[in-house]
Amino acid sequence: MRKLTQKMTKAWLLTLAVSILAGFGESNAAMDFDTIISKTEEFVKAASEAGDDEDKAPAWESYVTDDANTVWSTISDAVGDEETGDAAKEKLTGVGEEGNAALYDNVWKSTNLF
Repeated sequence: MRKLTQKMTKAWLLTLAVSILAGFGESNAAMDFDTIISKTEEFVKAASEAGDDEDKAPAWESYVTDDANTVWSTISDAVGDEETGDAAKEKLTGVGEEGNAALYDNVWKSTNLF
């Protein structure tokens, strides 16, 4: 009986640890797709307002705080989702040429997921 209890305890502790870590990941989750799109639009607006003045040029990291790999994964997941994929594609199209250029320069070009 004692061995059974020890085995159950180990399995229970492992399950608890995995559950806690999974929950921890969710509470510290990366930016969601809509936030990335809105922050990209804010970045493009700030860059447009700065014009050619490099001293006023915004830093991408001030707007989108996740690293390139995380942002790429978030975008890929949103576009690849069966239920929300079309809406995500429309939002990507909606950020315009400047927004997609900002995403390319700061995310797709910088990712190492390929």
